[in-house]
Amino acid sequence: MKFKISLILLLFIVVIHFNVTEHVYGLDNNVQLSLDDDWVSLPHIVDDPEIIKQLLPYDCSCKAIQLAYYGITGILVDEGTIIDLVKPRPGYGADAKMIQRGLDCLNKEYGTNVHLSWFWTDEIGGLAGAAELYRTGQYAIFQNLPGHFQAIRGINIKDKLLTIYNSLNNTTSTSGMYDTEPGVYEWSFERDYNLINQQNWAAWAVLKIGAFPPAKITTLNKTGGTGETVELIANLTDRDDNGVDNKSVIFNVGDCQLNGTTINGLVKVLYPIKQSPGTYDIIVSYLDNQSITCKGILNVSAVTTNEVDNYDTVENSMGGMLMPTSEQVVNTGLSNTSIPFLSLFILSTTLIFTLRWKK
Repeated sequence: MKFKISLILLLFIVVIHFNVTEHVYGLDNNVQLSLDDDWVSLPHIVDDPEIIKQLLPYDCSCKAIQLAYYGITGILVDEGTIIDLVKPRPGYGADAKMIQRGLDCLNKEYGTNVHLSWFWTDEIGGLAGAAELYRTGQYAIFQNLPGHFQAIRGINIKDKLLTIYNSLNNTTSTSGMYDTEPGVYEWSFERDYNLINQQNWAAWAVLKIGAFPPAKITTLNKTGGTGETVELIANLTDRDDNGVDNKSVIFNVGDCQLNGTTINGLVKVLYPIKQSPGTYDIIVSYLDNQSITCKGILNVSAVTTNEVDNYDTVENSMGGMLMPTSEQVVNTGLSNTSIPFLSLFILSTTLIFTLRWKK
């Protein structure tokens, strides 16, 4: 009886433990964030309302880029410079391509390697997933709410709160929702943010130092004969089809396994075909996350030993005519030097025969 009571108590403690220390996982699966953790913020933050305030009524995208870029790089670029790069339009603002163009220019000018990708809330893992990204110190986020971009300064997963940089005031706002002084404001994720996000209007623009984690892998079908060697090829990319560099990829064909390392996402390995004629699967996987995988087909045929002569098609004044190349002339058994001697022999024989016939 005591043993049963002890067992029940043990199970109860285990259940309570896992409820309290539940972890969430987002883009970087090697980072764990406990739901008991408090605020996580950008490595570099701003408090001055004069810096947070946007210059123009339609350049909230530029202000969001400025604060998010500073948040992970520590480089505070003048907002006017970003406006010149993004070129937002009055009454329109900026779209994703214009924002990407501005970020590319910043990377080139300051020697940074910051990548940008867009996510819906469920793709990023909700507030918990966003908090996990901030925990790494490698990510910054700004949101595209209906008609407005705003950068996220910090996240509290325990209380489901976030702090946002409000760049609008009564001279730049187009909605009464933002008729406040520029500065840092606290939002309830469930009350304020989910009301907008229920219709999936709100997108998360995620900035990351370095490339995003691999998201998919592709390969090519191959054909070869038994005993031949073929080149197997795969391409490892992130969710935006950018090649991911210096990652290990596994190729499996039957009981043979080959490893390769990506260069700008591309990886190639040589495979000696040992199978008899038939069709075989090429299974390709990303080593660090083998759920990222794909399948190609290897078609194996019997090897033919008969050499086939290849001819170049040469156009001349008399029309299309097939003529052997110089290399193929050598393959007939007559060297280039033997051809003039053969011609001289035929000419001499013909001349002697002609003189005798005249006599």
